[in-house]
Amino acid sequence: DDGADDFQYRLLGNARAYFKEDREKYRRSIVENVYTDPMDVFDRHLYPKGGWTLHMLRGVVGEDLFWKTIRTYAREHFAGVVTTEDLRATFEKVTGRGLVWFFDQWYHHGGHPEFRVRQEWDEAQGAVRLEVEQVQEVDRVTPLFRMPVRLEFSGDSWSREFRIEVSREREEFTFPLPEPPLMTRFDAGQFLLKKLEFQRSLTELVYQMEHDSDAAGRIWAAEQMGQRAGQRQSAQGLLEALRREPFWGVRIEIAKAMGKLHLPVSFDTLLETAGGDPDSRVRAAALAALGKYHGDAAGAGAIRASFQSETNEYVRAAAVKAYAESGAEDAAAFLEKAVPISSHREVIATATYEGMAKLKDRSFLPTLRKGAAEGNGRRRREAAIKALGKMAAGEEMEEIVDLLIDLLGDPSVFAREAAIKALGTAGSPKAVPLLQAAALNEYDSRLRRAARASVEKIRDSGGSGQGLAKLQERIDNLEAETRQLREELERDSGEIAKVQD
Repeated sequence: DDGADDFQYRLLGNARAYFKEDREKYRRSIVENVYTDPMDVFDRHLYPKGGWTLHMLRGVVGEDLFWKTIRTYAREHFAGVVTTEDLRATFEKVTGRGLVWFFDQWYHHGGHPEFRVRQEWDEAQGAVRLEVEQVQEVDRVTPLFRMPVRLEFSGDSWSREFRIEVSREREEFTFPLPEPPLMTRFDAGQFLLKKLEFQRSLTELVYQMEHDSDAAGRIWAAEQMGQRAGQRQSAQGLLEALRREPFWGVRIEIAKAMGKLHLPVSFDTLLETAGGDPDSRVRAAALAALGKYHGDAAGAGAIRASFQSETNEYVRAAAVKAYAESGAEDAAAFLEKAVPISSHREVIATATYEGMAKLKDRSFLPTLRKGAAEGNGRRRREAAIKALGKMAAGEEMEEIVDLLIDLLGDPSVFAREAAIKALGTAGSPKAVPLLQAAALNEYDSRLRRAARASVEKIRDSGGSGQGLAKLQERIDNLEAETRQLREELERDSGEIAKVQD
């Protein structure tokens, strides 16, 4: 409904949500019948990744057959109970294609393809050679993937499109072209949930930023340019792309990339964007990027001025977080003044508490206690409780741990869930028995799951059990390295003494 660019940007957001869970928590198949609580499977694998699998299926069978199948599926199973196999059977009946391979790898296995692509021009043959590797670790859960890929090569006045199928660990493809391409689009149209490593020159990335019709492709190019820290040419290319880019989502990602470069030309453009972009989401992203210029007085001043002049509450919230990150001398006082401000969904208060947690200043404790207290709105309380957990992480703050433990008995389910997660962040072994009790006795399965996760987090951080073993192992390794360094020092000292004699 909002157009192709917006659709691709939402797909990208879903992919990032799934990748984060896959990277930081666990990897599983979408179809899963082993769990502690049924709610355990309602996660980012089921929803964001699940949506992606349907999008990929549409790419495999084509737009018309996809929607014909969906209509048939809904009609034939109306008000009934279904499984994934019912969906597969309907797709195979309507399309006439065998799709066991697709459903097996995407629904009954986990993970995603991680492609490493290399390209070179063969002058003698007048062709591009493309080497495609799948570099994900293949195991019981994660397979080698079989997927069609749409490729597009283009120059200033021509383009050629090819479709290939990848299914092996390493494959090579050759494509005859009129001349070396200025742009190669791997997965043109963005139909693959994937990670992509594809080395491109700065010239090629700049060209892609200007000519790629996919918002996803322009964002990928911006991300690659943002990884070239210190390169003025990258900053200049991003600056020019930002000025001509029509879609707000790509402008957000360009602003993020420019914030990583830490160059004066990036800084000036971010200042201009934070104050003048017509889209509030882009202004917020520019402020966040300015906050990464730690210790820059001009940047801090611009952020503060934006907070005072902005009418959009979400941009003001971004300014609060950026000011906390900027290293401004008066950041603590600034945050204290921002706390009472009321806003939609308490976004300003939430940003303020996040900033306090980042600064880890003990003077904030009374303010955070007040924010966590009963009688405040749900989101304000949740944000304050979360910040308390971060304040206590790695610190000896028993008073915070005790407060969080008290909140395990709060009448609000949202406050209890926030306290459970905050205790996991705080990492105190003292909380383990109470969290274990919550994992057994909480009536809401989401809280039981959160309690189990917090117990595991405490153990892994060194609070108890496996964590202590890991901590002891690290200590033993450090002691061994110290002994080795001491022996080498003594040996070198002996050699020096001999030379002096």
